[in-house]
Amino acid sequence: MRTASFSLPAGRAFVSAVVSVAALVASVGHAQTVRNAAVVLKEGDAILGSTVSSLGEPFTNSLGNVGFVYSTAAADRGIFIGNSSIFDDTVQITYSGGEATMGISDAGGFAYSPSVGGNDSVVTHLGVLVSEGNPAPVTPAQFTSFASRPRMVANGSVAWIGGVANTAGGATAARVMYLNRLPGDPANTSELLRGGQTISGATIAASGVTFTYDISDNASQYVNVVTFTGSTATDAGVIRNAGTIVMREGSPTGDGDNWQGFGAVGVNDVGVWLVTGDTDGPTSSDTFVAIDGEIVLREGEFIDSGPVGSTISAASISQQGKVAFIAVVGGVETLVTGKADTLNAITAETLAQVGDLLDFNADGVGDATLDNFLASNTVAPGLDLADDGRVFARCTITPTNGTPVDAIVRFSLPSACDSIDFNGDGLFPDDTDLIDFLSVLAGGPCSTNLCNDIDFNNDGLFPDDLDLLTFLLVLAGGRCE
Repeated sequence: MRTASFSLPAGRAFVSAVVSVAALVASVGHAQTVRNAAVVLKEGDAILGSTVSSLGEPFTNSLGNVGFVYSTAAADRGIFIGNSSIFDDTVQITYSGGEATMGISDAGGFAYSPSVGGNDSVVTHLGVLVSEGNPAPVTPAQFTSFASRPRMVANGSVAWIGGVANTAGGATAARVMYLNRLPGDPANTSELLRGGQTISGATIAASGVTFTYDISDNASQYVNVVTFTGSTATDAGVIRNAGTIVMREGSPTGDGDNWQGFGAVGVNDVGVWLVTGDTDGPTSSDTFVAIDGEIVLREGEFIDSGPVGSTISAASISQQGKVAFIAVVGGVETLVTGKADTLNAITAETLAQVGDLLDFNADGVGDATLDNFLASNTVAPGLDLADDGRVFARCTITPTNGTPVDAIVRFSLPSACDSIDFNGDGLFPDDTDLIDFLSVLAGGPCSTNLCNDIDFNNDGLFPDDLDLLTFLLVLAGGRCE
């Protein structure tokens, strides 16, 4: 147990001075050193007798492993899981290319979407699951016109968005979301959603099954953004579990405005779901993060590093109900984390921002600068939050004395700090919380008899000087370290 070795000065003047100094330190630029970051793979790394030339989006399983598609300077594609390449298309000469979207199972399986013999396909570790030009799954009188955005989840199930045509090589007549729970058996495939399907009186447009969807680790929960037929003022919607409209453009948010557009989505095994997007409210506050259909964070609200902006480009939710999303905060692209059941402007925490230094070897010194988050809701999430509390994102970084490269970077969630309303009086941030914290830390009384424990950073060590330092940092607007 580490024990504090300081004496306790007295007086509000001291408290105000400490808060002022901490605030000054926190206000000198947004750049900070992000601890416990790591590069999984980056452009230029040696692989397959060549070097990495590009990276797909990261996806995790329930074990905390990350997987993604990569390509090499020799024009080969491969699948990377954990810390090594486990498959490449040099062993399958009919395979070429591959979309950024993919997925991995706990058993080491994978799914991705290459071209097979020139035909758009979904392929797993067990072989070709579906391919353009062949009879369509479920409706063999039709033909697959495309197969895209596959996701393999932890239990090995595979979901994807496909197109069906009425003739081989014909135009897409409808988009379909498919699910296969036994990817070694293509006949096991079922349809979850189809263009032309009617749900609660609303008809999905023929091409209305969009690429924006998520499926839980056990494949029991789904969330999809769809387009309905009818007026463009009400045609966007969010569907849960392939049968319930939970959000509809033009419908009330319950927060004084109406839903207008939907961005990133996520869902976990117990059915907690998140959606980002915007409303028809004032442009200064229309961008939102919603949990289970309730807006919990809006544009313009201040989190620890500044006001939330109008862009949220990716989001993810874990089985433990932790969330991560990439948003512009204080004018800077930022990786934000929190807990789904308590997320709001006060509890949201900045994990990393563009311009931060990344510490890869835990020596407290930055080894690279974070230049950019490469996330896009229209292609693939670009971000995945593993169940062990690590976040994986595709980023551009500049190593010290190096040149910018794209990389899959792993960030570790901070320990969960307590509320800065230490004395529970409902007023924060204020001097009395610090006064009471110092008093209780030194063995004295709590003025309200409602004080939290002194293990502020919840690392299990107390009384501890690090709890005081972290409390001061968070009180001044910094992040929990």
